[in-house]
Order: sequence, then C-alpha cells, then structure tokens
Amino acid sequence: MSFVSASEAARKMGIPQTTISKWCLAGRVPGAMKVSNMWLVPADITLADIDRPRMGRPRKAAVETLPPPESKNGRSQEENGR
Repeated sequence: MSFVSASEAARKMGIPQTTISKWCLAGRVPGAMKVSNMWLVPADITLADIDRPRMGRPRKAAVETLPPPESKNGRSQEENGR
C-alpha cells in the first residue's frame, strides 16, 4: 500500500490541507497514520471513503410541554379567568 502526505491528498481531492489533517486526527480517514509531525494517507483514498461529518447545526430534540399548573382551588388558570 502506498501513502501520500495529507497536503498531496488534499490537493488531489480539492479540499484544504487543514481539513484532511483534522479528519485524520479525529480518526475519520481509514488507513491514515501519523509519522513524526506529518499525516500519511493511503494514495488511493477518495472523499467517498472518508467518514465526513454532517454539515450544519444539529437539530434540537423535541421538548415536551407540561399542562398549565392548577391553582389552589383545583381549577386551571384559564378557568379562573387569568
């Protein structure tokens, strides 16, 4: 298996070198290894092989709403005219 540097792989894929380095650090690039201070990536890797993070902000979970509190006399606020 032949390897290329992260900057060469980034140039081949058309993405920034810092992006592929961050993906290697996060373990998203299969077969990548760090030698000294440089990431080595398999030469035949493509963007489809990389487990890329989803773009955008994650969706918020649905929040359950509680019924309105009852007053001291056992009636709801709507029934009391509030």
